[in-house]
Amino acid sequence: MAMRASRLEVQRRRRRRHRRR
Repeated sequence: MAMRASRLEVQRRRRRRHRRR
C-alpha cells in the first residue's frame, strides 16, 4: 500500500511544484 499511495501523491504533487515563491 505504501507504493500505491506514493504514486498517487507524486502525480498530485507534479501538478503543483511549490510555485508560490
